[in-house]
Amino acid sequence: MFNSCKDSLILEIKNLSKNSQKKYEKASEIIEKALGYSSASGASEISPYKSVRQLTNSSKKMVEKRLLELHNEFITRWLGLSKATGPLKLGGQIYLDPSTGKPLSKAKWKRIKAEIMRAFAYVYGTQEDKIVKTALSLGRILAKTPIGQAVRSGLGSLKPGAGIRQLDTDPLYRAAIQFADEKAAENMVDLMQHQYKKIHDTVINAQINRLGPRQLERDLFYKFGEMNRDWRMVAETEIGNNVNNAQLITELAKPRPEGDYVYMEGISGPNACSWCASDVNGVVVILLDTPPPGGGDQLVVDGKTFTVIWPGKNNVGRRRADWWVAAGTQHPHCQCSWIRYTPGYEKYRTLLDDAIAAAAEETRKEIIPEFLG
Repeated sequence: MFNSCKDSLILEIKNLSKNSQKKYEKASEIIEKALGYSSASGASEISPYKSVRQLTNSSKKMVEKRLLELHNEFITRWLGLSKATGPLKLGGQIYLDPSTGKPLSKAKWKRIKAEIMRAFAYVYGTQEDKIVKTALSLGRILAKTPIGQAVRSGLGSLKPGAGIRQLDTDPLYRAAIQFADEKAAENMVDLMQHQYKKIHDTVINAQINRLGPRQLERDLFYKFGEMNRDWRMVAETEIGNNVNNAQLITELAKPRPEGDYVYMEGISGPNACSWCASDVNGVVVILLDTPPPGGGDQLVVDGKTFTVIWPGKNNVGRRRADWWVAAGTQHPHCQCSWIRYTPGYEKYRTLLDDAIAAAAEETRKEIIPEFLG
């Protein structure tokens, strides 16, 4: 039996047998397809570029650190259960005793919300430029770097921050920055509102059920773990999306005979979802700077039909049944990328595939702390 609400889906299984197990596995497969994620791998998708992985990890680690600081402040300032204090202050003592079941007034929640949103601005404040301008600059650099060097080079040696101002010299980059900034800003607002609601609902639930401060402390810890995973999804998806779009813009600017099309081949890692594995990986598409005439995303060349991508083409707001091949990331957590499809490109494709495989092996050896979940 499925129960759903806006933010969750609950699957209740009773009297599990071999026959019902098959139904459960089928239902799980449907859910995975809808989410665009494969639980069989148990891992996020992986970029072939070391620098992209480092940029994503630096954002995730910074947010994780700050969320842990914020969690500790909640325990100290709200519950009075710890003597530890951090750099983040929530504007005075706010003490809650869930065991009384006493509700907080609207005025008190208004004050608490203001403090939480201010705290979130501290947690996420430096990340927007990182997932937009730094990622776009990095994508531009990677597209101009030989593949062998690009997959091995770290973020420090490529120095994407130094090249951010150069993005403004090209109209396509300026448009990419504008759209990415607007999307990132909207993502931040949605994320903070969603995460405030998690905290609000957790506190209300503790008060209604008189769970006691210790249980509320544990519940908040798990909620902060969820909030950390929320950011991991944003960082992975948006950094990958902006790196891809910058690479494609750079490819369009490279010299080629007049009238020739730019062909690209999709690359997906071993943890890619079934959609990416079939619709992106190894699929050759045509890259244009704008959508093809007449709408749609198909173009016939020499009697053969190709899918067309262009910088900014995405699946935002589309149901999975209506997905098309995006230029950036295909779905949340996606790390698919593109390579120029030209004679002799196969050896470079192999380099990218090998880099993904090596990174996947390193990732499997990592120990994930409980807070990351």
